[in-house]
Amino acid sequence: MDCVFGIDVGGTNIKLAVIDREGQILDHRKIATRANEGPDAVISRLANELTSFIQADQGWRIRAVGLAVAGAVDARAGVVMVSPNLTGWRNVPLAERLSEMTGYQVVVENDANMAAFGEGWLGVGRTFQSFLVMTLGTGIGGGLILDGWVWSGPFGCAGEIGHITVDPEGWLCNCGNTGCLETIASATGVVRMASELLAQGGSPVLENLINENGDRLTAEIIATAAFKGDALANQVFQRVGRVLGLTAVNLYNLLGLEMIAFSGGMAGAFDLFIGPMREEIKRRSHILPPENLKLLKGILGDDAGTLGAARIAWSHIELGERLGSRVN
Repeated sequence: MDCVFGIDVGGTNIKLAVIDREGQILDHRKIATRANEGPDAVISRLANELTSFIQADQGWRIRAVGLAVAGAVDARAGVVMVSPNLTGWRNVPLAERLSEMTGYQVVVENDANMAAFGEGWLGVGRTFQSFLVMTLGTGIGGGLILDGWVWSGPFGCAGEIGHITVDPEGWLCNCGNTGCLETIASATGVVRMASELLAQGGSPVLENLINENGDRLTAEIIATAAFKGDALANQVFQRVGRVLGLTAVNLYNLLGLEMIAFSGGMAGAFDLFIGPMREEIKRRSHILPPENLKLLKGILGDDAGTLGAARIAWSHIELGERLGSRVN
């Protein structure tokens, strides 16, 4: 059976899957990235894992490998230019090196682009031609599909919506800018906002949850408190919704998107931020009808990146191109 490898390389884990032409996941594994060991060790371990897959001999004929990697990626060259989550990854020729080690054709793309590609293939993007997938996690990424095509721009960095400025006087971002969307609407931003509000006054539900979880404060705990009716936690997600709405309406006016979808760990709080987000879009959208912009939760979950990576590998096989693959 003809298959490809779809791989999602994250700062903590690497997800690998064997995927057929229809998008069926035939087998999958998760291994620790151990990113602090540097690119040589990570690539070698990845090559060994792919070899181990094949030695299982399930009758697969692996045609290519698609990789989704967080950070700036030169997809044409297959080079990871820089990745904030992978120690020492700067101008790493990942496609060339993994191909030399395994003998497979290797395609490398940005992870948020691949999440969008996956949702466009088998998820909420199937019926849309122009949409954005926001990946909400420790940081914020964006995968942009325009007229059915992944748009990564001439430098491979298009769609970096996490670093759109939403508050010029806001917090310092890891990128060096102040007031990025990521400083508010990411899991990191949610924890920061909640910490500052907790220092100003009590929040019984949230404080109890923190105590029950070993004095840890996480975005998931804050979301749980919000779902339980905690006022402070809900205040945090009200602000998340407003800045997401501000970002969305600007993108809507600029690009005429049909839909924005949300994936990643913070997408679990979708019901908490979607109301204020819709209100902000309605308040600010006076050129395009606000109701025409659909706001949806992604349905592929943790598989979005691996499925997107597999789809772009299939596209390169089918079209014989290094770039310019269509979603649907």
